[in-house]
Amino acid sequence: MLSEGIVPSNIHEGYLARLLFRRVFRLLRSLSMTPDQLLDIIDLQANYWSADFPHVKSMQNEIVEMLKVEQESLKTP
Repeated sequence: MLSEGIVPSNIHEGYLARLLFRRVFRLLRSLSMTPDQLLDIIDLQANYWSADFPHVKSMQNEIVEMLKVEQESLKTP
């Protein structure tokens, strides 16, 4: 989704991306995993799918940055 250029937001496709991120972060917490472990999973998936979808690997840094921004927005003060 993110490798296709969808940016998390509060409207249209971006809203679906934001919902997905929030669900992933909740699952991480419930599994006692850290966000760094999510980045490891992203690396594994990007390497796996890049054989069939090369743009996934080329967008990997942007995907990680979007994840970090969303993670920061979910932190409670």
